[in-house]
Amino acid sequence: MIKKTLIITGFNEKMLQSIPEISQKSTEELLIFNSLGEVISQPYGCLVRDIILAINFENVVEIYVIGDEKKSSISEEEILIRLEKSGVTKQVIETLDYINSVGDSTINWLKGPQVTREKIKRNIDIIKKHPLIPRSLPVKGFIVNTETNEIDMIS
Repeated sequence: MIKKTLIITGFNEKMLQSIPEISQKSTEELLIFNSLGEVISQPYGCLVRDIILAINFENVVEIYVIGDEKKSSISEEEILIRLEKSGVTKQVIETLDYINSVGDSTINWLKGPQVTREKIKRNIDIIKKHPLIPRSLPVKGFIVNTETNEIDMIS
């Protein structure tokens, strides 16, 4: 069975082109999970469940979390406008905030962390500290500047 590197990254097409350079792996050796904004929002959410299953069933031997330095942040106002256009009322958001369904606030949860370096560090921390993920599994972080193709390793 081929040993694989699990890549957790966003949907930026330019950033995906940097993966072979970062990983030094062939396509067959890569397993890529995409998350809008490269965010792992919950240690027991679907993305972490998929990571755990990939480690155990796809022969994952290392994980890379790769973020985009030039990613634009989504404003709170833009989220509210788009939710309202899709039929979500302010009352629904207030109710979700009242019952504390996602922690801090519904809008902050949707917006996700805005500083790429901190986001990558938080993702690495969630993976490394998870009780169902082997402590011996290497987890590395990278930030890619898609305009200059610079790659910065996060320690």
